[in-house]
Amino acid sequence: MSKGMFMNKYSNQSREKIPPGMEQLWNKLKGLGLNVRTPDRGFIASGDYPHDAAAFVSTEDVDGDGIVDIIRFNPEVVRNYFDSGVTPDRISAVDRLVKELKGAEQGVSAEEALSQSGAMLEEATKSDKNIYADMQKIISAYLWLAVTLVHEVKHLEGQGEKGEFHDEHAAEGVEPAARKKTIDALMKDLPEVLKRDENIMRFLKTSDYKVKFVKRLLKVSSKLDRKGEFDIADKIDKIVSEFLK
Repeated sequence: MSKGMFMNKYSNQSREKIPPGMEQLWNKLKGLGLNVRTPDRGFIASGDYPHDAAAFVSTEDVDGDGIVDIIRFNPEVVRNYFDSGVTPDRISAVDRLVKELKGAEQGVSAEEALSQSGAMLEEATKSDKNIYADMQKIISAYLWLAVTLVHEVKHLEGQGEKGEFHDEHAAEGVEPAARKKTIDALMKDLPEVLKRDENIMRFLKTSDYKVKFVKRLLKVSSKLDRKGEFDIADKIDKIVSEFLK
């Protein structure tokens, strides 16, 4: 089942607020000018999740203005992206480090800039052993959230334009531009030392084709997990890891 399904019968399903880290990144995306609505329009669908989608829209009007505006998220997917490494304090810690690294590269030669920021990054990873891994998690979560939100909002816009949700083709059509805009914004803020880091850049250089291919594989893996086919699911997960290298 595709990522951006729309459901009517789950409108009254119980819901939980999205985690603080997710809300913080959501607000950052609003600052990029992406069409993502506001975090109070997003909830985690608690209880039995209806399908394999990462998110879906339902016929709820949270503020009573006559406009359907609710996006529900798969709790399993949210937990995967927004674990202990993607919380407001960790996001702020990574933001500070990135600004410090970029500051260290200003006003000096390219060679000296890399030397200074490289030494600073090495020191930072010694004093905060999780900062480097958390940086990768945050970038991954940020890109996932950007693409997921514009996809789901595109579904919702159909209600106002034609009285029914836009279909998957329309929703998937807005993903590449959103991904590019998000990556461009990240690249603009990154210091040179991180632009030369393969582990960081693998998230920012993954083509849209790879993204779609990986989504399909992970969906198959998830279904196999639920059926108890753990060995096959693990093999697919390994294929995904190799594919993204």
